[in-house]
Amino acid sequence: MTKAARGRVVSGVDKPWRDAIRLAANRPGEDGRKKLALIAEKVVDAAVEGDLVAAKEVGDRLDGKAMQPVLHSDAPFNPDQMTDDELAAIASGRGHRAASPQEDSTKLH
Repeated sequence: MTKAARGRVVSGVDKPWRDAIRLAANRPGEDGRKKLALIAEKVVDAAVEGDLVAAKEVGDRLDGKAMQPVLHSDAPFNPDQMTDDELAAIASGRGHRAASPQEDSTKLH
């Protein structure tokens, strides 16, 4: 089976469902417009009618999804001022603290 017969391969992963949806969405509807345009119009109409899920979808598509805040449990730090043991502790998942004497900072989980 050729790549074209299976569908597009992205990052080594076959995506036949996505390809089928893309083909269907780009076909003309009864009025000649692409079905994707008809779907978009229905989503916008639903948002105008008060459908919060549709409104969120419209906002996410126009403005991008809201950024998720990244919470830090430690105060800001400067990696240039940290010891190798502190950096190794962060890399190993032990957090921002110096490795204790019984811990081998060269061994990662």
